[in-house]
Amino acid sequence: MEITGTIKHISETESGTSKSGKAWQKVEIVIEETGQYPNSVVISAMNERISELTDFRVGTPVRAIYNSKAREYKGKYYNTLNLFKLQLPQGYGTAPQQQQQAAAATQSWAPQQPIAQQQPLWQQNTPF
Repeated sequence: MEITGTIKHISETESGTSKSGKAWQKVEIVIEETGQYPNSVVISAMNERISELTDFRVGTPVRAIYNSKAREYKGKYYNTLNLFKLQLPQGYGTAPQQQQQAAAATQSWAPQQPIAQQQPLWQQNTPF
């Protein structure tokens, strides 16, 4: 499954230990679709998938590919959306108009140093 939209929120990293004793980490991102009736979706990035978020910030347009999973707990069912891949939308930034849109979307957070040297946004101590 996939969704194309804009990142609205990136949570802090959560961590813990599973029942089987394995350590885990999770970051949740909120993506809002664009259009007349925008819809928001929370997608979880687990363990090694968290590294895919390092180049993305709030306000960045993205295409997220994810898997859905339903599980039962005490007679109720819950859905979980797990990130498979996060990327810029197809063709984004190739045409001059799209490059202008990318510049406008990123002006609010213009980095002080190259992105590779910055901490991921969810690990910085800044409000969203």
